[in-house]
Amino acid sequence: MSSARSMTPETAPLETASRRKLPDAVHPHGAEKQQIITADGATLHTERHRPTEETPRGDVLIRTPYGLAHQRGMAASLTARGFRCWLQDVRGTSASSGVFDPYRTEADDGLVTVRHILAQQNRSGPLMLMGSSYGATCALEAARTADHTASTISARRDGQAHMAKGIPAIAGVIAIVPTIGRGETAHAMDGTPRVRDRFGWWHQYAFTRHRRAPLSNAQLDTLTREAAEHGPMETARRRNDLLGWPPEQMEAWDEMWRQEPISLEDHFGESTAPLLVISGERDFFADRAEPLRAAWGCRTTHQDSTLITGPWGHSLKGRDPNLRSRIDRWIDTRLRPRPNGPHEDETHERTR
Repeated sequence: MSSARSMTPETAPLETASRRKLPDAVHPHGAEKQQIITADGATLHTERHRPTEETPRGDVLIRTPYGLAHQRGMAASLTARGFRCWLQDVRGTSASSGVFDPYRTEADDGLVTVRHILAQQNRSGPLMLMGSSYGATCALEAARTADHTASTISARRDGQAHMAKGIPAIAGVIAIVPTIGRGETAHAMDGTPRVRDRFGWWHQYAFTRHRRAPLSNAQLDTLTREAAEHGPMETARRRNDLLGWPPEQMEAWDEMWRQEPISLEDHFGESTAPLLVISGERDFFADRAEPLRAAWGCRTTHQDSTLITGPWGHSLKGRDPNLRSRIDRWIDTRLRPRPNGPHEDETHERTR
């Protein structure tokens, strides 16, 4: 391919699919714009899309660094199924204020947004968190942080009301081709550095409100070749006449390559919300999909995590045509009162 965009795996499949469904200017069912303020004063641009039903089945939150406009097609699909859908530009991207320092504030910003949704007056139904690629990490971090601070979440009365029915306030997390974290994008689980796609993605998206023009394949070839000799940190400095990165972006780049991988068990082991991971055997980040599923909730009494995978890659091109119906079944099951244990479905499913 001539465009380096193909080398940036966090360009998420949900965004790609939804662009084909609905023009950016269309707001299904009259979306309402909201501004959610973080503890340090950043403003997170958010849209709330309402279904036609008077009483929604629940809420779905999708956070993205690629522009929430590209998710309006997904919002239309969810509202058609009876859900109230919240779309949000992550900090420092599109219409949200602040600086987009990738993976830095998604836990805190996600928690603020979860609190805001749970605090809505006359709200009914549980909350589900959803995202693909970088957006999947946003969902994972918000759910994990909400669990760790459950006693301080505002509008906990809402969560208690759902718990009384056997349905938690966060009824599920759907993580599609998740990236996990900053360090995890830089190295595979076996330690192999992902130099080429990191240069491509970091250049286009990090520390910029709107994506930059992509590096060409020839430029990526040169950077990758030089990084094999000098390392990615030194190469970025040697080639900053080409890259043009500001000091804070360069510092975060260095931090990414120095960062030790997180312990998935320590990070996600106490998470209680049901989790659906959708990966692909040819996905850039497939090596962490099953470990994520196994670690999620492993230190709780009722672990509920499922992995669906198959012979496709990060874009989900060539995916199982029944994948959407399988996701719908998973959602429907999690919206029913939970028994004294995990739901009865396989923890690992493969589509042939």
